Amino acid sequence: MKLPVLATYTPSQVAIICHDIEATKTAYANFLGKEIPPTVSAGDYAVTKTEYYGEPNPDAASLLAFIELGNITLELIQPNEAKSTWRDFLEKNGEGLHHLAFNVEDIHKAMDDMKAQALS
Repeated sequence: MKLPVLATYTPSQVAIICHDIEATKTAYANFLGKEIPPTVSAGDYAVTKTEYYGEPNPDAASLLAFIELGNITLELIQPNEAKSTWRDFLEKNGEGLHHLAFNVEDIHKAMDDMKAQALS
Protein backbone atom coordinates (compact mmCIF):
# COMPACT_ATOMS: atom_id res chain seq x y z
CA MET A 1 0.00 0.00 0.00
CA LYS A 2 1.31 3.43 -0.96
CA LEU A 3 1.83 5.89 1.91
CA PRO A 4 0.18 9.30 1.63
CA VAL A 5 2.40 12.25 0.74
CA LEU A 6 2.66 13.33 4.39
CA ALA A 7 3.20 9.73 5.60
CA THR A 8 0.16 9.97 7.87
CA TYR A 9 -3.60 9.80 7.50
CA THR A 10 -4.36 11.43 10.84
CA PRO A 11 -4.68 15.18 11.26
CA SER A 12 -3.44 16.61 14.54
CA GLN A 13 -5.46 19.82 14.30
CA VAL A 14 -8.68 21.10 12.77
CA ALA A 15 -8.83 24.91 12.55
CA ILE A 16 -11.99 26.97 12.19
CA ILE A 17 -12.17 30.70 11.45
CA CYS A 18 -14.88 32.57 13.33
CA HIS A 19 -16.28 36.08 13.85
CA ASP A 20 -16.74 35.83 17.62
CA ILE A 21 -14.32 33.55 19.44
CA GLU A 22 -16.07 33.87 22.79
CA ALA A 23 -19.42 32.67 21.44
CA THR A 24 -17.83 30.06 19.18
CA LYS A 25 -15.59 28.48 21.83
CA THR A 26 -18.51 28.34 24.26
CA ALA A 27 -20.78 26.67 21.69
CA TYR A 28 -18.16 24.08 20.69
CA ALA A 29 -17.12 23.34 24.27
CA ASN A 30 -20.73 22.86 25.35
CA PHE A 31 -21.51 20.69 22.32
CA LEU A 32 -18.42 18.53 22.92
CA GLY A 33 -18.84 18.35 26.69
CA LYS A 34 -15.53 20.11 27.30
CA GLU A 35 -14.40 22.95 29.54
CA ILE A 36 -14.55 26.36 27.89
CA PRO A 37 -10.93 27.11 26.98
CA PRO A 38 -9.16 30.40 27.57
CA THR A 39 -8.76 32.85 24.71
CA VAL A 40 -5.16 33.69 23.87
CA SER A 41 -3.43 36.01 21.46
CA ALA A 42 -1.61 34.46 18.52
CA GLY A 43 1.37 36.49 19.71
CA ASP A 44 3.32 39.62 18.92
CA TYR A 45 4.67 40.22 15.45
CA ALA A 46 8.22 39.75 16.78
CA VAL A 47 7.26 36.11 17.38
CA THR A 48 4.67 35.39 14.66
CA LYS A 49 6.39 37.20 11.78
CA THR A 50 2.99 37.37 10.07
CA GLU A 51 3.13 37.89 6.31
CA TYR A 52 0.48 38.79 3.76
CA TYR A 53 1.26 37.86 0.16
CA GLY A 54 4.93 37.49 1.08
CA GLU A 55 5.22 40.91 2.72
CA PRO A 56 5.66 41.63 6.44
CA ASN A 57 2.29 42.36 8.05
CA PRO A 58 2.74 43.45 11.67
CA ASP A 59 -0.88 44.66 11.94
CA ALA A 60 -2.40 41.21 11.34
CA ALA A 61 -3.26 39.36 14.52
CA SER A 62 -5.77 36.87 15.81
CA LEU A 63 -7.31 35.48 18.95
CA LEU A 64 -7.13 31.72 19.45
CA ALA A 65 -8.82 29.07 21.56
CA PHE A 66 -7.90 25.38 21.66
CA ILE A 67 -10.10 22.44 22.61
CA GLU A 68 -8.29 19.13 23.05
CA LEU A 69 -10.15 16.16 21.57
CA GLY A 70 -7.91 13.19 22.20
CA ASN A 71 -5.38 13.06 19.34
CA ILE A 72 -6.85 16.10 17.60
CA THR A 73 -6.92 19.73 18.69
CA LEU A 74 -9.77 21.99 17.61
CA GLU A 75 -8.28 25.43 16.98
CA LEU A 76 -10.62 28.41 16.79
CA ILE A 77 -9.29 31.57 15.12
CA GLN A 78 -10.78 35.07 15.24
CA PRO A 79 -8.76 37.45 13.06
CA ASN A 80 -8.54 41.15 13.77
CA GLU A 81 -9.68 43.65 11.12
CA ALA A 82 -6.24 44.02 9.46
CA LYS A 83 -5.71 42.45 6.06
CA SER A 84 -4.52 38.87 6.47
CA THR A 85 -5.11 35.43 5.02
CA TRP A 86 -7.42 34.81 8.00
CA ARG A 87 -9.42 38.00 7.32
CA ASP A 88 -9.56 37.20 3.58
CA PHE A 89 -10.93 33.73 4.35
CA LEU A 90 -13.58 35.08 6.71
CA GLU A 91 -14.71 37.79 4.27
CA LYS A 92 -14.79 35.45 1.27
CA ASN A 93 -16.14 32.26 2.84
CA GLY A 94 -17.63 33.21 6.18
CA GLU A 95 -17.02 31.09 9.24
CA GLY A 96 -15.75 27.59 8.62
CA LEU A 97 -12.94 25.10 8.21
CA HIS A 98 -9.68 26.93 7.57
CA HIS A 99 -7.07 24.18 7.68
CA LEU A 100 -6.07 20.72 8.80
CA ALA A 101 -2.63 20.26 10.35
CA PHE A 102 -0.59 17.07 10.27
CA ASN A 103 2.45 16.22 12.38
CA VAL A 104 5.37 15.35 10.13
CA GLU A 105 8.94 14.38 10.91
CA ASP A 106 10.55 16.89 8.54
CA ILE A 107 8.52 19.93 7.48
CA HIS A 108 10.90 20.85 4.64
CA LYS A 109 10.80 17.33 3.18
CA ALA A 110 7.01 17.27 3.54
CA MET A 111 6.72 20.58 1.67
CA ASP A 112 9.02 19.31 -1.10
CA ASP A 113 6.99 16.08 -1.34
CA MET A 114 3.73 18.04 -1.58
CA LYS A 115 5.15 20.27 -4.33
CA ALA A 116 6.34 17.21 -6.26
CA GLN A 117 2.94 15.54 -5.84
CA ALA A 118 1.15 18.66 -7.11
CA LEU A 119 3.27 18.59 -10.27
CA SER A 120 2.57 14.95 -11.09
